[in-house]
Amino acid sequence: MIILRFNCLLALYIFLVLATGCVKLPSAITIDASNDKSSNDEILKSDFKHEWAFNRDPNNRNSPPRLGLAISGGGTRSASFSIGVLKALQENGVLDKVDVISAVSGGAYATYWYFMQNCYLNRSTTKEFCPTKVGANLENSKKDFVAHPSIIFDASSDKNNTNLTNPDKYRFQLVLEDSSHILSYEKKPGFKRTLLNTGQTVGDVSLQIISVPLHWIVNGLMFDWDWNVNPYRHFYENGLERTYGYVPLDYTLENFANDDSYFGGLVPRVNAIDVSFNNMTSYLVHKRDVENKPMPYFVINATATVNRNLDLFDDQVKTLKTAVFEFTPWGCGSGLTGYHPFKDCPSEISFGRAVSISGAAVDGKNESIDPSGKSEGPIKTLDGLQNIFNLNIGYNIANPNANPWVRALHKAAPFPLYFIADIFETENPSDIHLSDGGHIENLGLYSLVRRETRNIIVIDAEQDNKTVFEALRRLQYNLKNEMHLDLVIHQPDGPVNNYDTPFKDAISFVEISGLKGEEPIHILYIKLSLDQEMLQAPGQCREDKYMFSITNYQNKDKKFPHDPTSDINYNPDEYRAYRDLGYSIGMQIKNHPVFIKFKDITKQTGLLWENNNDL
Repeated sequence: MIILRFNCLLALYIFLVLATGCVKLPSAITIDASNDKSSNDEILKSDFKHEWAFNRDPNNRNSPPRLGLAISGGGTRSASFSIGVLKALQENGVLDKVDVISAVSGGAYATYWYFMQNCYLNRSTTKEFCPTKVGANLENSKKDFVAHPSIIFDASSDKNNTNLTNPDKYRFQLVLEDSSHILSYEKKPGFKRTLLNTGQTVGDVSLQIISVPLHWIVNGLMFDWDWNVNPYRHFYENGLERTYGYVPLDYTLENFANDDSYFGGLVPRVNAIDVSFNNMTSYLVHKRDVENKPMPYFVINATATVNRNLDLFDDQVKTLKTAVFEFTPWGCGSGLTGYHPFKDCPSEISFGRAVSISGAAVDGKNESIDPSGKSEGPIKTLDGLQNIFNLNIGYNIANPNANPWVRALHKAAPFPLYFIADIFETENPSDIHLSDGGHIENLGLYSLVRRETRNIIVIDAEQDNKTVFEALRRLQYNLKNEMHLDLVIHQPDGPVNNYDTPFKDAISFVEISGLKGEEPIHILYIKLSLDQEMLQAPGQCREDKYMFSITNYQNKDKKFPHDPTSDINYNPDEYRAYRDLGYSIGMQIKNHPVFIKFKDITKQTGLLWENNNDL
């Protein structure tokens, strides 16, 4: 009965999240920017020269990035679609020119997957940047490595298909197909999976119920320690690392390079071996300086908010400047905490944990957005309910700007004395709460704008079943309100329907002007959408028709391609459908008028495309 009540509360919560996320947006907005807001210079004054040194072009390492890639949030849907687009961008020679990738939530899953596979299978023979378990042999796996593992063009790509002449070639895709039930440990089909996963679910729910009174004691009723005691935050993190961080040694998915075990092999790990940001930094340095094959650096975006009890009735809305919290190979921070080198960042946050924080959507720090893109403030009822039942899967960190003596007093004082410390903390509370990057900016664009990246490609795979472009409209409002920047969307005339969008309308041209009086930022905007005409008579490799994997799954699921973000349990057919849709749209970009325009403009900034025959 207790488990049933818990599941009902969880179902009610998910319903509230989904119900508050659907708004209708107009085609244009008017913003009063007459108030005293932060100037461009104040927000953009950060020194990014340490990052410029990792630009792909060796002749452009004293200037901002020429080409950036932003990958939106959207959970498993965004990760699957974005992996397909990444493959197409790589085949078209576009990804090789990207200097920086900025990702949120599901986009961060795909970014994590890309860097983990690349790091493990392109390791130096003299230094291991990504640790492996004892006895793991990667030599045979390196020989057929492709930076973006092969996309399979039909719906029969499981490992039992005898038509695959070299199934090991597809093992990177097979692990994604078999592992997209993020919260389930056992992936292989059969009675064993049913038994183990049922037992796991019962155990997980039981631990969650037990954690609630502990949460009340240490995070409110007796003390205000801000401990991360929600077990589902760890289950979620482990599942992401298993799905997107495991490195398979062969197509059977029986052996992985980085799964390891505890206590001399008695207890298997349920997540990938942690990879630190210092290791990823060393790997990027090695790729640039030793192999002379530089990779893009990355920004993983989360949302930072204050953790203070006396703010219970504070309706202050988040701003881009303060709330966008970045994890990069060089450091972490936001305007709220300041930016710090990684030696001063929380040591327990690995690459995988940062990604799980970026995707912590089940958290009370979301906001209600009106039709113009303006935030109406936090949803206090939802935030309170989630806190009571310990349902937040965000992550609390110590505020590096807090006074250590006041923080010590706050942690030592029992209820209600810790409220006194709240008063003295003023603008620097003891702890900062990190949650899904989409709680403030779901495209990852802001981090590229503040780096003055001149040309940007955006993959927008958020749930948008009403075609309202919520993330883009919200960013449009906030850029105008905070930075006096104008975001102009060049969309087709008339309404757009993401369930029936002609391919020519799936790609848009966006400009952001007002940046220090220079030329506008040019954006190629790729929207997750479906073209009904391309569903007819599916083709194997024809550019005017979708692959069978897409048409086959669309017949089963009429919500496709905008299944809710709460759906984190993808079967192989669903994963392939989203992946191949991304690949299909990405492969047609090279002939799209918007891409031709984008390419011509970027040439003026010195970004040369002629070196690639495909373009």
